[in-house]
Amino acid sequence: MANEKIKLLIVDDSAFMRNLVRELLADEKYIDIVDEAKNGEEAIKKAKELKPAVIIMDYKMPIKNGLEATEEIMKTKDYSPGIVIFSAYTEDGIKEGFHSLRVGAIDFIAKPDGSKESELRTIKAKLILKIKVAANAFIHAKTKDLTSDPLLPNETKIKNNIQVVVIGASTGGPPVVERIIKGINSNFKGVLLVVQHMPEKFTSIFAELTNKESEIEVKQAEESEELKPGTCYIAPSGQHMKIEKQEDDTGEIKKIIHLTREPKVSGYRPSIDVLMNSVSKIYKEESLGIILTGMGSDGLKGSINMHDNGAYIIAQSLQTAVIESMPSSIINAGVADEVLSPREISNRINSLNN
Repeated sequence: MANEKIKLLIVDDSAFMRNLVRELLADEKYIDIVDEAKNGEEAIKKAKELKPAVIIMDYKMPIKNGLEATEEIMKTKDYSPGIVIFSAYTEDGIKEGFHSLRVGAIDFIAKPDGSKESELRTIKAKLILKIKVAANAFIHAKTKDLTSDPLLPNETKIKNNIQVVVIGASTGGPPVVERIIKGINSNFKGVLLVVQHMPEKFTSIFAELTNKESEIEVKQAEESEELKPGTCYIAPSGQHMKIEKQEDDTGEIKKIIHLTREPKVSGYRPSIDVLMNSVSKIYKEESLGIILTGMGSDGLKGSINMHDNGAYIIAQSLQTAVIESMPSSIINAGVADEVLSPREISNRINSLNN
Protein backbone atom coordinates (compact mmCIF):
# COMPACT_ATOMS: atom_id res chain seq x y z
CA MET A 1 0.00 0.00 0.00
CA ALA A 2 2.83 2.39 0.86
CA ASN A 3 4.27 2.08 -2.71
CA GLU A 4 0.95 2.59 -4.50
CA LYS A 5 0.10 5.89 -6.11
CA ILE A 6 -2.55 8.03 -4.47
CA LYS A 7 -5.66 8.00 -6.65
CA LEU A 8 -7.05 11.55 -6.81
CA LEU A 9 -10.34 12.95 -8.13
CA ILE A 10 -10.55 16.71 -8.83
CA VAL A 11 -14.01 18.25 -8.48
CA ASP A 12 -14.65 21.88 -9.50
CA ASP A 13 -17.10 23.59 -11.85
CA SER A 14 -14.28 25.85 -13.06
CA ALA A 15 -12.14 24.35 -15.84
CA PHE A 16 -9.47 26.89 -14.90
CA MET A 17 -9.31 25.59 -11.31
CA ARG A 18 -9.29 21.95 -12.41
CA ASN A 19 -6.39 22.70 -14.75
CA LEU A 20 -4.60 24.69 -12.06
CA VAL A 21 -4.73 21.76 -9.63
CA ARG A 22 -3.46 19.45 -12.36
CA GLU A 23 -0.56 21.80 -13.14
CA LEU A 24 0.38 22.21 -9.46
CA LEU A 25 0.50 18.43 -9.00
CA ALA A 26 2.05 17.54 -12.37
CA ASP A 27 5.49 16.74 -10.92
CA GLU A 28 4.17 14.58 -8.07
CA LYS A 29 4.77 11.08 -9.42
CA TYR A 30 3.04 9.39 -6.47
CA ILE A 31 -0.28 11.11 -7.26
CA ASP A 32 -2.48 9.59 -9.96
CA ILE A 33 -5.23 12.00 -11.06
CA VAL A 34 -7.82 9.45 -12.16
CA ASP A 35 -10.48 11.89 -13.40
CA GLU A 36 -12.26 15.21 -13.00
CA ALA A 37 -15.86 16.19 -12.23
CA LYS A 38 -17.52 19.56 -12.82
CA ASN A 39 -20.40 19.28 -10.35
CA GLY A 40 -21.44 17.40 -7.22
CA GLU A 41 -23.57 14.87 -9.06
CA GLU A 42 -20.68 13.88 -11.33
CA ALA A 43 -18.42 13.69 -8.28
CA ILE A 44 -20.71 11.19 -6.55
CA LYS A 45 -20.91 9.01 -9.66
CA LYS A 46 -17.18 9.03 -10.37
CA ALA A 47 -16.23 8.54 -6.72
CA LYS A 48 -18.34 5.40 -6.51
CA GLU A 49 -16.98 4.08 -9.83
CA LEU A 50 -13.28 4.93 -9.46
CA LYS A 51 -12.88 4.74 -5.64
CA PRO A 52 -10.20 7.44 -5.41
CA ALA A 53 -8.33 7.63 -2.10
CA VAL A 54 -8.56 11.43 -2.09
CA ILE A 55 -11.03 13.94 -3.52
CA ILE A 56 -10.28 17.67 -3.90
CA MET A 57 -13.80 19.13 -3.68
CA ASP A 58 -15.06 22.60 -4.59
CA TYR A 59 -18.07 23.85 -2.62
CA LYS A 60 -20.16 26.07 -4.89
CA MET A 61 -21.14 23.97 -7.90
CA PRO A 62 -24.29 23.41 -9.98
CA ILE A 63 -26.76 20.51 -9.57
CA LYS A 64 -25.21 19.43 -6.25
CA ASN A 65 -22.74 21.45 -4.21
CA GLY A 66 -19.68 20.19 -2.37
CA LEU A 67 -21.54 19.72 0.91
CA GLU A 68 -24.25 17.57 -0.69
CA ALA A 69 -21.69 15.55 -2.65
CA THR A 70 -19.48 15.00 0.39
CA GLU A 71 -22.42 13.87 2.51
CA GLU A 72 -23.61 11.35 -0.09
CA ILE A 73 -20.13 10.00 -0.84
CA MET A 74 -19.39 9.48 2.85
CA LYS A 75 -22.57 7.41 3.17
CA THR A 76 -21.21 4.87 0.65
CA LYS A 77 -20.82 1.45 2.23
CA ASP A 78 -17.21 0.30 2.73
CA TYR A 79 -15.75 3.43 1.11
CA SER A 80 -14.51 6.50 3.00
CA PRO A 81 -12.23 8.70 0.87
CA GLY A 82 -10.24 11.57 2.29
CA ILE A 83 -12.16 14.63 1.07
CA VAL A 84 -10.43 18.02 1.13
CA ILE A 85 -12.63 21.07 0.51
CA PHE A 86 -11.07 23.60 -1.89
CA SER A 87 -13.07 26.80 -1.53
CA ALA A 88 -12.88 30.59 -1.38
CA TYR A 89 -11.05 32.21 1.55
CA THR A 90 -14.02 34.32 2.59
CA GLU A 91 -16.31 34.24 5.61
CA ASP A 92 -18.93 32.38 3.55
CA GLY A 93 -16.29 30.04 2.14
CA ILE A 94 -14.97 29.20 5.60
CA LYS A 95 -18.49 28.50 6.90
CA GLU A 96 -19.16 26.30 3.87
CA GLY A 97 -15.96 24.40 4.63
CA PHE A 98 -17.02 23.83 8.25
CA HIS A 99 -20.40 22.47 7.19
CA SER A 100 -18.57 20.02 4.90
CA LEU A 101 -16.27 18.98 7.76
CA ARG A 102 -19.36 18.15 9.79
CA VAL A 103 -20.49 15.58 7.21
CA GLY A 104 -17.13 13.89 6.65
CA ALA A 105 -14.57 16.06 4.85
CA ILE A 106 -11.27 16.01 6.72
CA ASP A 107 -9.69 19.33 5.76
CA PHE A 108 -10.03 22.66 3.97
CA ILE A 109 -7.78 24.61 1.61
CA ALA A 110 -8.48 28.19 0.58
CA LYS A 111 -8.35 28.82 -3.16
CA PRO A 112 -5.80 31.36 -4.40
CA ASP A 113 -7.25 34.80 -5.03
CA GLY A 114 -4.53 35.70 -7.50
CA SER A 115 -1.83 34.20 -9.68
CA LYS A 116 1.32 35.35 -7.87
CA GLU A 117 4.04 32.72 -8.05
CA SER A 118 4.65 32.86 -4.28
CA GLU A 119 0.96 32.29 -3.55
CA LEU A 120 0.78 29.37 -5.97
CA ARG A 121 3.85 27.79 -4.36
CA THR A 122 2.12 28.03 -0.99
CA ILE A 123 -1.08 26.49 -2.37
CA LYS A 124 0.93 23.70 -4.01
CA ALA A 125 2.70 22.86 -0.74
CA LYS A 126 -0.63 22.80 1.13
CA LEU A 127 -2.26 20.61 -1.53
CA ILE A 128 0.57 18.08 -1.43
CA LEU A 129 0.60 17.92 2.37
CA LYS A 130 -3.18 17.62 2.72
CA ILE A 131 -3.42 15.02 -0.06
CA LYS A 132 -0.85 12.88 1.79
CA VAL A 133 -2.71 13.27 5.08
CA ALA A 134 -6.07 12.54 3.40
CA ALA A 135 -4.63 9.42 1.77
CA ASN A 136 -3.40 8.28 5.16
CA ALA A 137 -6.90 8.79 6.54
CA PHE A 138 -8.32 6.73 3.65
CA ILE A 139 -5.93 3.83 4.38
CA HIS A 140 -6.73 4.07 8.11
CA ALA A 141 -10.47 3.94 7.41
CA LYS A 142 -10.03 0.72 5.43
CA THR A 143 -7.77 -1.06 7.90
CA LYS A 144 -8.69 0.21 11.37
CA ASP A 145 -9.75 -2.25 14.03
CA LEU A 146 -13.32 -1.60 15.12
CA THR A 147 -12.96 -3.45 18.41
CA SER A 148 -12.92 -1.48 21.67
CA ASP A 149 -9.71 0.01 23.01
CA PRO A 150 -8.46 -2.00 25.99
CA LEU A 151 -7.41 0.86 28.27
CA LEU A 152 -9.78 1.15 31.23
CA PRO A 153 -10.11 4.28 33.37
CA ASN A 154 -7.43 4.93 35.97
CA GLU A 155 -9.75 4.82 38.99
CA THR A 156 -7.01 5.94 41.39
CA LYS A 157 -6.66 9.29 39.58
CA ILE A 158 -10.32 10.10 38.92
CA LYS A 159 -11.36 13.15 40.91
CA ASN A 160 -14.41 15.39 40.83
CA ASN A 161 -12.56 18.68 41.33
CA ILE A 162 -11.41 19.38 37.76
CA GLN A 163 -11.14 23.14 37.25
CA VAL A 164 -9.71 23.26 33.72
CA VAL A 165 -10.07 20.98 30.70
CA VAL A 166 -7.57 21.28 27.82
CA ILE A 167 -8.48 19.83 24.41
CA GLY A 168 -5.92 19.54 21.61
CA ALA A 169 -6.77 18.52 18.04
CA SER A 170 -5.48 18.79 14.49
CA THR A 171 -6.57 17.16 11.21
CA GLY A 172 -10.10 15.80 11.46
CA GLY A 173 -10.62 17.65 14.73
CA PRO A 174 -13.25 20.38 14.15
CA PRO A 175 -16.35 18.15 14.06
CA VAL A 176 -15.00 16.05 16.95
CA VAL A 177 -14.25 19.10 19.11
CA GLU A 178 -17.66 20.51 18.26
CA ARG A 179 -19.37 17.22 19.19
CA ILE A 180 -17.57 17.10 22.55
CA ILE A 181 -18.40 20.72 23.40
CA LYS A 182 -22.07 20.24 22.45
CA GLY A 183 -22.18 17.27 24.82
CA ILE A 184 -21.10 19.29 27.87
CA ASN A 185 -23.92 20.18 30.27
CA SER A 186 -25.02 23.74 30.99
CA ASN A 187 -24.04 23.29 34.68
CA PHE A 188 -20.37 22.83 33.72
CA LYS A 189 -18.44 24.78 36.37
CA GLY A 190 -14.95 24.57 34.93
CA VAL A 191 -13.07 26.26 32.09
CA LEU A 192 -12.56 24.58 28.71
CA LEU A 193 -9.48 25.55 26.68
CA VAL A 194 -9.14 24.38 23.07
CA VAL A 195 -6.27 24.36 20.61
CA GLN A 196 -7.47 23.27 17.18
CA HIS A 197 -4.89 23.65 14.41
CA MET A 198 -6.56 25.85 11.79
CA PRO A 199 -5.64 28.52 9.21
CA GLU A 200 -5.95 32.22 10.04
CA LYS A 201 -9.54 33.53 10.41
CA PHE A 202 -10.99 30.05 10.95
CA THR A 203 -11.12 29.94 14.73
CA SER A 204 -13.45 32.93 15.17
CA ILE A 205 -15.99 31.36 12.82
CA PHE A 206 -15.52 27.94 14.42
CA ALA A 207 -16.24 29.47 17.84
CA GLU A 208 -19.27 31.34 16.48
CA LEU A 209 -20.83 28.26 14.87
CA THR A 210 -20.13 26.00 17.86
CA ASN A 211 -21.50 28.55 20.33
CA LYS A 212 -24.87 28.57 18.56
CA GLU A 213 -25.40 24.86 19.27
CA SER A 214 -23.79 24.46 22.70
CA GLU A 215 -25.12 24.74 26.25
CA ILE A 216 -21.97 26.51 27.44
CA GLU A 217 -20.52 29.75 26.08
CA VAL A 218 -17.95 29.25 23.32
CA LYS A 219 -15.75 32.11 22.17
CA GLN A 220 -12.40 32.91 20.62
CA ALA A 221 -9.89 33.77 23.34
CA GLU A 222 -8.77 37.38 23.79
CA GLU A 223 -5.57 38.80 25.26
CA SER A 224 -5.61 39.39 29.06
CA GLU A 225 -9.12 37.94 29.34
CA GLU A 226 -9.92 36.54 32.78
CA LEU A 227 -11.03 32.90 32.78
CA LYS A 228 -14.74 32.58 33.48
CA PRO A 229 -16.30 29.30 34.73
CA GLY A 230 -18.66 27.63 32.30
CA THR A 231 -16.86 29.05 29.27
CA CYS A 232 -14.95 27.48 26.40
CA TYR A 233 -12.05 29.48 24.93
CA ILE A 234 -10.72 28.67 21.43
CA ALA A 235 -7.08 29.63 20.80
CA PRO A 236 -6.90 32.09 17.87
CA SER A 237 -5.22 30.90 14.68
CA GLY A 238 -1.59 31.98 14.50
CA GLN A 239 -1.19 32.69 18.23
CA HIS A 240 -0.03 30.58 21.16
CA MET A 241 -2.40 30.59 24.13
CA LYS A 242 -1.06 30.42 27.69
CA ILE A 243 -2.71 30.69 31.10
CA GLU A 244 -0.99 32.97 33.60
CA LYS A 245 -1.62 34.31 37.10
CA GLN A 246 -2.10 38.04 37.54
CA GLU A 247 -2.54 40.06 40.72
CA ASP A 248 -5.07 42.90 40.52
CA ASP A 249 -5.10 46.17 42.48
CA THR A 250 -6.83 44.52 45.46
CA GLY A 251 -4.23 41.75 45.72
CA GLU A 252 -6.55 39.09 44.29
CA ILE A 253 -4.90 36.52 42.04
CA LYS A 254 -6.68 35.98 38.76
CA LYS A 255 -6.07 33.51 35.95
CA ILE A 256 -5.86 35.23 32.59
CA ILE A 257 -5.21 34.33 28.96
CA HIS A 258 -1.97 35.45 27.37
CA LEU A 259 -1.67 35.31 23.58
CA THR A 260 1.67 35.48 21.82
CA ARG A 261 3.12 35.17 18.33
CA GLU A 262 6.33 33.56 19.56
CA PRO A 263 7.91 30.96 17.22
CA LYS A 264 6.06 27.75 16.42
CA VAL A 265 6.37 24.89 18.89
CA SER A 266 6.08 21.27 17.76
CA GLY A 267 5.51 22.72 14.29
CA TYR A 268 2.42 24.73 15.23
CA ARG A 269 1.16 28.09 16.45
CA PRO A 270 -1.01 27.75 18.46
CA SER A 271 0.67 24.72 19.99
CA ILE A 272 -1.11 22.26 22.24
CA ASP A 273 2.14 21.73 24.14
CA VAL A 274 2.42 25.45 24.99
CA LEU A 275 -1.10 25.58 26.43
CA MET A 276 -0.77 22.31 28.35
CA ASN A 277 2.56 23.32 29.88
CA SER A 278 1.10 26.60 31.16
CA VAL A 279 -1.99 24.87 32.58
CA SER A 280 0.14 22.21 34.27
CA LYS A 281 2.07 24.84 36.25
CA ILE A 282 -1.06 26.45 37.69
CA TYR A 283 -3.70 23.72 38.00
CA LYS A 284 -1.64 20.54 38.42
CA GLU A 285 -4.01 17.69 39.50
CA GLU A 286 -7.08 19.91 39.08
CA SER A 287 -6.74 19.71 35.30
CA LEU A 288 -7.80 17.31 32.56
CA GLY A 289 -5.92 16.95 29.27
CA ILE A 290 -7.49 15.47 26.13
CA ILE A 291 -5.72 14.66 22.85
CA LEU A 292 -7.83 14.07 19.76
CA THR A 293 -7.27 13.18 16.10
CA GLY A 294 -4.33 14.67 14.25
CA MET A 295 -1.04 14.15 12.46
CA GLY A 296 2.24 14.42 14.36
CA SER A 297 2.79 14.61 18.10
CA ASP A 298 1.82 18.11 19.25
CA GLY A 299 0.42 17.66 22.74
CA LEU A 300 2.67 14.75 23.67
CA LYS A 301 5.18 16.79 25.70
CA GLY A 302 2.39 18.80 27.26
CA SER A 303 0.44 15.67 28.18
CA ILE A 304 3.52 14.14 29.80
CA ASN A 305 4.04 17.35 31.77
CA MET A 306 0.41 17.46 32.90
CA HIS A 307 0.45 13.75 33.74
CA ASP A 308 3.60 14.13 35.84
CA ASN A 309 1.88 16.94 37.78
CA GLY A 310 -1.13 14.77 38.58
CA ALA A 311 -3.54 15.69 35.78
CA TYR A 312 -5.92 13.13 34.26
CA ILE A 313 -5.16 12.44 30.58
CA ILE A 314 -7.57 11.10 27.96
CA ALA A 315 -6.75 10.00 24.39
CA GLN A 316 -9.39 9.71 21.70
CA SER A 317 -10.03 6.09 20.74
CA LEU A 318 -8.03 5.21 17.63
CA GLN A 319 -10.99 3.68 15.85
CA THR A 320 -12.86 7.00 16.02
CA ALA A 321 -9.87 9.19 15.04
CA VAL A 322 -9.55 10.33 11.42
CA ILE A 323 -5.76 10.51 11.92
CA GLU A 324 -4.51 8.49 14.87
CA SER A 325 -0.95 9.83 15.20
CA MET A 326 -1.60 12.29 18.05
CA PRO A 327 -3.76 10.10 20.32
CA SER A 328 -1.56 7.11 19.52
CA SER A 329 1.54 9.00 20.71
CA ILE A 330 -0.15 9.62 24.07
CA ILE A 331 -1.14 5.99 24.45
CA ASN A 332 2.30 4.69 23.43
CA ALA A 333 4.00 7.05 25.90
CA GLY A 334 2.00 5.48 28.72
CA VAL A 335 0.43 8.73 29.93
CA ALA A 336 -3.18 8.11 28.83
CA ASP A 337 -5.33 7.36 31.88
CA GLU A 338 -8.26 6.50 29.65
CA VAL A 339 -9.12 6.01 25.95
CA LEU A 340 -12.59 7.16 24.93
CA SER A 341 -14.82 7.98 21.96
CA PRO A 342 -15.94 11.63 21.53
CA ARG A 343 -19.33 10.97 23.14
CA GLU A 344 -17.68 9.22 26.08
CA ILE A 345 -15.27 12.16 26.45
CA SER A 346 -18.21 14.57 26.91
CA ASN A 347 -19.68 12.26 29.54
CA ARG A 348 -16.34 12.02 31.33
CA ILE A 349 -15.94 15.82 31.41
CA ASN A 350 -19.42 16.13 32.90
CA SER A 351 -18.68 13.48 35.54
CA LEU A 352 -15.35 15.01 36.58
CA ASN A 353 -16.75 18.49 37.04
CA ASN A 354 -19.45 17.88 39.64
